[in-house]
Amino acid sequence: MCVSLLDGLNGQLVHFGQGLDFAVVAAPTPAQLAALAKDRGWDNLRFLSVQATTFMPISTATPVTLTNSGRLGTCLI
Repeated sequence: MCVSLLDGLNGQLVHFGQGLDFAVVAAPTPAQLAALAKDRGWDNLRFLSVQATTFMPISTATPVTLTNSGRLGTCLI
């Protein structure tokens, strides 16, 4: 579900132009986020990592395991 949501947002952000400041805040490292974005073709999304911060402690997030194209990932909600 997270992947399909980001797929849709990636396409929609083109139409919003500069009127909307949007970022995806996620647990993986910046390098992992960049690799995922490149792999998925998410060229309109800005990713921010919470690694080495106290913004969103991983222990308080609820991990949801998902599969997409044979890959295993985690969506924190």
